[in-house]
Amino acid sequence: MTVPKDVIKEIKDIITQEESLHSGQKESYVFVINNRWDYSQNSINVIDKRIEDNLEYLKSRVQQNKPIYFTCIHELIDDINCLESLKNSIKKYNLTTAKICQATISEGECLVNPLVNFFMWRGLVTRKNISWDDSEKNLQRVFRKKDYFIGKRINPHRKYKSICSIRKRNRWRTSLMKRMNIDNSIIRYAKWPENADNKFANTLWEKYVKNFPTMQELIKEYEQCYFSFIIESCNNEEGTIAQLSEKTIIGLITGTMPIIFGDNNLIKDMTKVGFYTWNNYFGYKGDELKQSQEKIEHYYDVVKKVKKLSLEETKEIYKNNLDKIQKNYDIISELLFLKTTEKHII
Repeated sequence: MTVPKDVIKEIKDIITQEESLHSGQKESYVFVINNRWDYSQNSINVIDKRIEDNLEYLKSRVQQNKPIYFTCIHELIDDINCLESLKNSIKKYNLTTAKICQATISEGECLVNPLVNFFMWRGLVTRKNISWDDSEKNLQRVFRKKDYFIGKRINPHRKYKSICSIRKRNRWRTSLMKRMNIDNSIIRYAKWPENADNKFANTLWEKYVKNFPTMQELIKEYEQCYFSFIIESCNNEEGTIAQLSEKTIIGLITGTMPIIFGDNNLIKDMTKVGFYTWNNYFGYKGDELKQSQEKIEHYYDVVKKVKKLSLEETKEIYKNNLDKIQKNYDIISELLFLKTTEKHII
């Protein structure tokens, strides 16, 4: 078993634990919250109100030493004030068994084990084509068990040296992508503005989505590449915890050697929980830095080293690190496809 037993227990606590209310209905102890809420004196009580409405029940769980979870599915609580207000509410009501689950790889006060957060990506869906058709027939799971089952062996035979595929633009991505000319690689920068995927807010929507692969097409490209240059969302500008999204999961589960640009200490935090990235392999010195041009330059120093590699040299590095690549896959697949029963959410 790759995943620690305490992590599996937390996941099963969140997803499978079933109890009965006095009325005969099933209890809920997983509270889904937004990644950001209006932090004003009038609305700071948003979380307080939800807790107060269920306080008697929540206190009974604490008395029985049973867990309570506040989950932010697929997102990070990226406003430090919002995160602190949630922590303060937990302390205020003495909810000593309560924990926060969100899209981070970092440890912290009131947070679940970082590995638990990966499970929340299991249900991620995508459209089969780039459109606004959200009908059930046009949606499919991003991470499908038939493709990434537990025990699968990574295929080491690949076509391309690396991949770097970015949709939305920001200044750091633009600065980097001006220099991402790598041979035998898939390099793509669509330069979508922040609202490009909102056809109601952006009249040029069709222009931006044209000629960009679907999620499943993109994943197939990753499976043909040795290295992946992953430019994470980097939404946590306060620098307290590192965001981790489906971008990194795709790099790990498709068997690439990921080199990640993300929030400060992301590489350190990933290493701490058992993952291997190839940032440090190439002497990356920017992990502790917040988003900045200096951090971009340190990341580009790694890019330059990959540029110098021939395809044959890249294959040799991959072959020599296949055990680490397989371990990354094994951890992710076990986290995503741990057997569970029905989830109960308020």
